[in-house]
Amino acid sequence: MRSEALLLITLVSLTACSRGNPGWADVKAHCQIKLNESLKAPATAQYDPSSKPTETPTGWQWSSHVDAQNSFGANVRSRFTCEVTGKTWDDARISVRLE
Repeated sequence: MRSEALLLITLVSLTACSRGNPGWADVKAHCQIKLNESLKAPATAQYDPSSKPTETPTGWQWSSHVDAQNSFGANVRSRFTCEVTGKTWDDARISVRLE
C-alpha cells in the first residue's frame, strides 16, 4: 500500500511539472521524492533549504544533506548526491547516492 501511494505521488508530481526543461525547483522536488524512498523514516526528513541543484552539461546535480530518523529513532545526517540526466522530463532519469 505504501509503495503504491509513493508511486502515485511520484507520477502525479512528474505530471504536474512542466513537460519542457526542468528547473532547479522541479529537480529538487523529484530528488527529494527519490531520496525519501531510501530513508527509514521519510516523514522526518529535513533537507537543507539553502542548497540548490546546479545545471550540468547532461542535466542537473544536487549534492547536500538530509537529517532524518534512523531505525532507532535517532536523528542522523546523511550526505547525498542526486543526478537528473536528460534535458526534458520525457527523457529524464533520476539517480541518487546516499552516503
